[in-house]
Formats: sequence, C-alpha cells, structure tokens
Amino acid sequence: IGSQSIAFAYVVQLLVTLFRIYSEHPRKDNLTIMRLADALSYLEAHMDRTVSTKELMEITNMSASTLNRHFQNATGLSPVEFHIQRRIEKACRLIRAGNLSIGEISEATGFGDANYFSRQFRKIMGMNPLKYRKSRSFFL
Repeated sequence: IGSQSIAFAYVVQLLVTLFRIYSEHPRKDNLTIMRLADALSYLEAHMDRTVSTKELMEITNMSASTLNRHFQNATGLSPVEFHIQRRIEKACRLIRAGNLSIGEISEATGFGDANYFSRQFRKIMGMNPLKYRKSRSFFL
C-alpha cells in the first residue's frame, strides 16, 4: 500500500470519528467538535513521539478534565490511550512491511524504550512484537 493510500485512510478514519462524535452528540457545540478535531489531527500528525496532555490542552484550549471527558465520550479512550493505540497500529503496519527491526519500529513510533514499547504492544495486541512478526510471516 502506498503512502498516499495510507494517508487517505487516516483522513477517512478521522472523518468517521468526527461524524461519530457529531451524530452521537448532536447538541454538542461546534466549537467542542472542532477542538476535538484539532486534537485528533495533532495526534495523527505526531505518531513518532509521545504527545502530552498539556500540548493537547493548549491546542484545544480545554482543561485536562474537560479534554479527557470529551475525548473519552467521543472515542471511548483517553487521549493518551488513543495515541498509544494509534502508534501501536502504525507499529503493526511497519512490522508487516518487514523492513525495520523491532528496535527501529519502537523508535519510529516514539517509544524510545524498547521494553515499554513491547509492554504496550502486548497490552493492545495480546502478543509481543516479535511474535506478531512471526505470526504475520506465516501468511506472506
């Protein structure tokens, strides 16, 4: 899959998430929706590093508790959990591509510590990155 296709898929996913926010909360003011869209866009643009709640607070002009509440209502996850999940999804794509070592993938997705990366990967995917790679190589 080309990088343009991947970028398009991200845009579609963001639009679907925003549509879900709007359809589930039609009375929510447009400003809140736009602020959440800004947060989602920022998180997607910074998949190569950890994004702090403080950064998102500045972007959205929301307090931490308000940001977390609205984000949780919209996505089912806190901003931190959402970002970690998205970075692990990116790691899965990189693992399937097979061009990088697990350590390089850890760095590329902003998990400077390979052990932390492995723990987060296992938490979300149910297996460590190496086992995931081996399970995917069976299908190649």
